[in-house]
Amino acid sequence: MAATSSLKALIDQINHSKDRLWSFDRNLICTVTNNLMANDYKTAFGIKLEPGVSVLQNVPEPIYSVWYERYTSVINGELQTFQEYFQIEGVPSYVEVTIVPIEEDGEVIGGVCTSRDVTKRVQAQMSWHKSEAQLVAQFENTKDSIWSVDADYCLLTMNSILYQNFKIAFGVDLTVGDCIIDLIPEPLRTLWKSRYDRALKGENFQEIDHFEIENIPQYVEVLFNPIKVEDQIIGVACFTKDITAIKISELEAKEASDTKDRLFSIIGHDLKGPVGNIREMAKLLESNGGSFDQDTSLNMIRHIRESSEKVFTLLENLLNWSLTLQGKFKLDKKELDAEALIAESIAPYKEVAKSKKIDTQIDVVKGLMVNGDLRALSSILSNLFSNAIKFTLPGGEVEMSIKKDSEGIVFAVKDNGQGMSNERLESIINNEARSTEGTGNERGTGLGLSLCKEFVRLHDGQFWAESKEGEGSTFYFKIPCNI
Repeated sequence: MAATSSLKALIDQINHSKDRLWSFDRNLICTVTNNLMANDYKTAFGIKLEPGVSVLQNVPEPIYSVWYERYTSVINGELQTFQEYFQIEGVPSYVEVTIVPIEEDGEVIGGVCTSRDVTKRVQAQMSWHKSEAQLVAQFENTKDSIWSVDADYCLLTMNSILYQNFKIAFGVDLTVGDCIIDLIPEPLRTLWKSRYDRALKGENFQEIDHFEIENIPQYVEVLFNPIKVEDQIIGVACFTKDITAIKISELEAKEASDTKDRLFSIIGHDLKGPVGNIREMAKLLESNGGSFDQDTSLNMIRHIRESSEKVFTLLENLLNWSLTLQGKFKLDKKELDAEALIAESIAPYKEVAKSKKIDTQIDVVKGLMVNGDLRALSSILSNLFSNAIKFTLPGGEVEMSIKKDSEGIVFAVKDNGQGMSNERLESIINNEARSTEGTGNERGTGLGLSLCKEFVRLHDGQFWAESKEGEGSTFYFKIPCNI
């Protein structure tokens, strides 16, 4: 009676198990099975698995051969553990099976099987892997760099874009595990270490980096996000976003606004002055019927001429400036006689130089030819000559020279005027400073120098200057011999 109760209790435990349980003898005849296994077998193969029935009864190929081999291996003493997939309606799709040999007196007399339904787990894993694959695809298909570092700045993850960009920038094949700041040269190393440290202290922030690739400006926004696990910061996740188009658009909008303001300033102040002088002189001449003594008349005519020349130069510069801004100024390159080029360029300003008693020296080898655009080169030389007169004291000297060296044609306009500091010179060359009044209180716009630089650039040339306070300035530009 006790044995019967124990057997019943064992059978109850087997039937209440959530797993499929069964056993077989050496002839692959079922010896024990629980209800779950019996019912699944019937659903799959049309008969109920129960003691006395072959564990391969009604099993079709290729399932039969696969399971026969597994059962046989167990009879030969091998433990079998595997995952099986069934495409049979009504039974679990994925099962995890363990078959253990049953030994008696050192001999295998059969096997006991456990089959666990792992469908939900496998499907969850598949869903995770799919999501992970999609994440990796997004991770790799983005045009921006993505990476993360631990608290010691060692690389945890990166996408191929970061790898490529890092190699282009620093010539290094980046590998997960590398201490990334050790691979960056100074001063960038200190800069990036400070950024990582900010994020490691819990700060979320962004920075905008500006650099150039093949002389093309690039702007990148970098986001820094602390990585937290159980409220502890263990690293930093970094994401970049290319904002070049947005930044260039902003800069172009600012430049357009600055250009408009500058144009209004020129029209409102620099053009108004000389035009006003001409008007007042004309009123005086008209009111007196021209009845002035000779000296007064000549003096008034000189003022009208100087004012007219300023207006003409300003209008010509404005026209050329407008054309260059629109990209419509096209060079018409020809062989030009250097001596004639200087003479023609400075002719409108010779009287202004004479009125300030400034001596003009020309140093050009006879017969020297220059290949370039007459209008552009003449504009450069006239603007530089006009500026030299403007900043030279009465009785001073301006020297114009054109010489040929091994690399091209070098133009120089030198004065012995008031000169300027290195800081002032640099700001003027970089178009960061407004023009100042000359030694005779002459006003300027700074527009001429901008045009000079642009025309030199169009000739594939170089523009530079030297100056020393109290000793004067020299402005140079060089263009290739054959453009």
